[in-house]
Amino acid sequence: MEEILEGLKLATARGESLQQAMQTFYNAGYNKEDIENAARALQEQQSIVAEMPDYESQQEKLKYPAGKTVQKVSEYAPKPSSKKKIFVIILIVLMLFVLGALAGILLFKEELLGFINKLM
Repeated sequence: MEEILEGLKLATARGESLQQAMQTFYNAGYNKEDIENAARALQEQQSIVAEMPDYESQQEKLKYPAGKTVQKVSEYAPKPSSKKKIFVIILIVLMLFVLGALAGILLFKEELLGFINKLM
């Protein structure tokens, strides 16, 4: 019965209805009475869990009573280095200069070749 119970838990956790999960076990050859007993046990467990207060919210209420604000002492987060920012800006400017020069060479290659030929 434990195997069936665990299987029903997994099936319902995946979003399958309890009836569908029970039918799957029945189709697999499990005893109908064992399946029904496991389903009852699962429903009992689920009703007990539903009645239990939310443990995490209870712990939060104990830590921080109502009306008190939580004050953070430090919001440590490493700030980006100004050296890194300057380095990135210089790289971007150089990249734009190189792209501009390349575009100029491609657009004015005939004039550049003529100018170089006159010099030699």
